[in-house]
Amino acid sequence: MSSAIRVENLELAYQSEKLALKGISFSIEKGTYVCILGHNGSGKSTLAKILVGLLSDYKGEIYIFDELVSRKNINSLRSKIGIVFQNPDNQFVGSTVADDIAFGLENKAVPQKEMQPIIDRFVKSVGMEDYLDREPSSLSGGQKQRVALAGVLAMSPEILILDEATAMLDPKGKAEVDSLISSIRKEKPELTILSITHDLEEAAKADEVLVLNDGKLLLQGTPKSVFSYIDELKKASLDVPFIYKLIACLKEKGLEIPEDIDTIEKLGEYLCQ
Repeated sequence: MSSAIRVENLELAYQSEKLALKGISFSIEKGTYVCILGHNGSGKSTLAKILVGLLSDYKGEIYIFDELVSRKNINSLRSKIGIVFQNPDNQFVGSTVADDIAFGLENKAVPQKEMQPIIDRFVKSVGMEDYLDREPSSLSGGQKQRVALAGVLAMSPEILILDEATAMLDPKGKAEVDSLISSIRKEKPELTILSITHDLEEAAKADEVLVLNDGKLLLQGTPKSVFSYIDELKKASLDVPFIYKLIACLKEKGLEIPEDIDTIEKLGEYLCQ
């Protein structure tokens, strides 16, 4: 499978000359759902800003779909990437939900007559078809994130970056966005999703997890493999999802747990056999 994003020896220093990223390298395969974990200051948000072109004074190489990012092709390659930020209010420019989505399509030079079907399709996909004439500011946090997602998806990105997209939401809003991401993955399996998050439960559902600590790549692998490094994660000020703690505890007690068990439901069924 080809890579959607490949980073080699990426390094960036802010004006203080302190390195925010310290020569990290990794590859993300096309069509996968990857979570990047790390405490504040680990470098994960800096990485997201570099990938979408908000920071350019870096060292190292970035490949988008195996093409090296350069000054000549940066605009065309970055047009393949859509990002949803932690605070969706920072992304809204239209007076209504419909206007906001249309604004992005206008910038992409989509003909006027083709816009409405696109808008209708994506607001329906996020369950916001009844809110087209509403002002974005009047929506709840979860609804705002749905609209922000619709606006980004309408641009047909090949890579979707979620930068702490659920961090400001209440449990209901977070559940709404999580459910939406699951639906998007089923509808567009070719879409590569990169989620910058603190949410361990979200990371547990990903295809792959990357852990950053102090600007370095600490761990990379499946959720099960990454969350087996309990001591290393604690040193990086990160916790481990309850299910992985429980499995580790049971194994310490001498109970053999099959490798395919990764949820409380599966564990309960196995123990009740």
